[in-house]
Amino acid sequence: MILSNLEQYIFYNAKSAQTAAAVSVFDKPIERDQFLARVKRYMLPQDMWKNQLESFLEDNYTNPDLKFEDIMHYFRFSKTYGYALFKKYFGESFRMCLRNVRLTKAEEALKDTSDSISEIAYQCGFAYLSTFSRVFKATYGENPTTYRRKWQLEQISKQ
Repeated sequence: MILSNLEQYIFYNAKSAQTAAAVSVFDKPIERDQFLARVKRYMLPQDMWKNQLESFLEDNYTNPDLKFEDIMHYFRFSKTYGYALFKKYFGESFRMCLRNVRLTKAEEALKDTSDSISEIAYQCGFAYLSTFSRVFKATYGENPTTYRRKWQLEQISKQ
């Protein structure tokens, strides 16, 4: 099947840089599957920005001074665009996303290390132990010490 409306597909679904690379397909008729394979070669993955944002958070969550402006400066995004990206890819704000990354890392550390609660809090980017304890309890329903003890008891009972 010859693909119809080729120009419309390219102009609406490919970015300008990728469009230039895809223009060579106008030279001759092309099967739909071949065309899509060629276009995909030149297109960036749809979730590229999500992966980039996740990587940035993974690399920087330990910094207690990390701010939304830092990530916007790093990626050279406007605040408006940055807010939209976080909503689109994560369904929540930068602040909530960062908090969730920190809490997930803290939960792992509570299970996998014997570090003190305060060490874990600081290693995970919380500037204050009280903030960490409050946020952890609000998320997991119990304070970090109780959470760790229950988890350890569960592990012992499994043996």
